Amino acid sequence: MIKAIQESGIPIDMVGGVSIGAFMGALWAQERNVTTVTQKAREWSKKMTQWWRQILDLTYPMTSMFSGREFNQTIRATFADTYIEDLWLPYFTVTTDITSSCMRIHTHGSLWRYVRSSMSLSGYMPPLCDPHDGHLLLDGGYVNNLPADVMRSLGANHILAVDVGSVDDQDLTNYGDDLSGWWLLWKRWNPFASPVKVPNLPDIQSRLAYVSCVRQLEEVKNSDYCEYIRPPIDQYKTLQFGAFDEIREVGYRHAKAYFEGQTRAGILPLFRYNVTQGDAEQDRHKAQHSLGSYTFTDLAQMVCKVSRPYEEEDSTSSSSDEDERGGYASEPTVGVSDYSRQMSWHGTLPTPSP
Repeated sequence: MIKAIQESGIPIDMVGGVSIGAFMGALWAQERNVTTVTQKAREWSKKMTQWWRQILDLTYPMTSMFSGREFNQTIRATFADTYIEDLWLPYFTVTTDITSSCMRIHTHGSLWRYVRSSMSLSGYMPPLCDPHDGHLLLDGGYVNNLPADVMRSLGANHILAVDVGSVDDQDLTNYGDDLSGWWLLWKRWNPFASPVKVPNLPDIQSRLAYVSCVRQLEEVKNSDYCEYIRPPIDQYKTLQFGAFDEIREVGYRHAKAYFEGQTRAGILPLFRYNVTQGDAEQDRHKAQHSLGSYTFTDLAQMVCKVSRPYEEEDSTSSSSDEDERGGYASEPTVGVSDYSRQMSWHGTLPTPSP
């Protein structure tokens, strides 16, 4: 999705999300390099498919099935001890505070802890204790599964809201006034019986948890400040990490076709209006381009740039995924005129819980 956005010439100057969107958004805000982000996300997804990690993390299910120790290690290994305020781009994530029964918006503090909190599904992982006040935090998707409204409140004018949340099956069986579990068990085991679609206990709890954010999601879809994008990923399950590359390709093709359609319809220039407006000024100052024309972020990247530790398996895939930043994980490519175009757009990329 991010690769298609870049190819369309749409700058990203703020990122936010919940659950897996919090993870991917944080990766982009930290690296700003498609190749590095893809490689790190692929490696993390591979770790999530390792069965021995799940076995080692099993615990007595008093609060959750897993202790969270192994999961914490995978998240911390990805982001190290980075703080949100130290990222290259403004970033936020949303969590559900079950201590105060409210939504929490995080724009500073330990990155890996708040990403982990926003990815903590109830029953699977225990709530994470906020290091500031000790409140218990869970997946932000329970209160806001597509936080485009939060991003709007933080100053964004044009938002790309990417919805990768799961869709509940609405074709359920009408079983009448009462329901016998023995009857359901017989229907399931009898190969000649007609199938019955009835939610089990975890399904019911999951549906109840997300009821509160359904209306908010509809408001985002109908808003005039964001573009709602939903890739065709309904065939994939919530925790199907083994299909990372397949899902990534589906998202890229859908986004590429979407933005090409927007361009033909004359809608995409709405996002690029300020970009085009700044072209003339950029040309006038191109001859005067010097070290003094870089922003603080660009100068910081020059000082901190290091050789990219992640290389693609072959040169073909590397060249196709590589963006304009060359061989560094965080290398500046824009001057003052370019940066002003990015900030004037206020484009963002929130992504929701799967």
